[in-house]
Amino acid sequence: MIIIFGATGQAKICYDIITETKCENTIAFFDYDKTLDTPIPRIPLYHTSYYNKWIKNNNPPHYFVIAIGLPWGKERLEIHRKLSIGGNIPLSLQHPLSYKDYNVSIGNGYQISYGASILCHSKIGIQCIINTKASIDHDCNIGNGCEIGPMATLCGNVTLDNNVWIGANSTILPNLSIGDNSVVGAGSVLTKNIL
Repeated sequence: MIIIFGATGQAKICYDIITETKCENTIAFFDYDKTLDTPIPRIPLYHTSYYNKWIKNNNPPHYFVIAIGLPWGKERLEIHRKLSIGGNIPLSLQHPLSYKDYNVSIGNGYQISYGASILCHSKIGIQCIINTKASIDHDCNIGNGCEIGPMATLCGNVTLDNNVWIGANSTILPNLSIGDNSVVGAGSVLTKNIL
């Protein structure tokens, strides 16, 4: 049984990957926003305040996906921690039309979208989102809770600390480092470290 935290665009992407990989068994969405409707009409959406009551009626453990994109890495990590303590299991998702080299080290709860590629000897932390057609070249080191935007490129040997958000269509040149909680705007070409 799979539960998805988040009910907007990233949740739809995650749900599509789940169905593409033939492990469809999503039973509920949860979100903080009470005004949202469920993104998939046949699957109920609950407010996150209802989770504790819901879990008592739906025996854990469940697999969980945290489908909260944009610069919300800290929140993904905190939800990950709470759900893991409760005995639930983070589900990692990789679209079948993406590529991850065999020697990439990657933490639990990752989401790799359509057309993304992660090349040799890169290391990626937990709860990271690698969006549509993003490219991570060799020997990159990416911390926990990071998000790489659609069509962004990390050249070789780039280091991202925790909770870094790389905007869509950005390019990070080789051998650069980006510090905790940094945001690189869409379309940027980064030529210097951000520490």
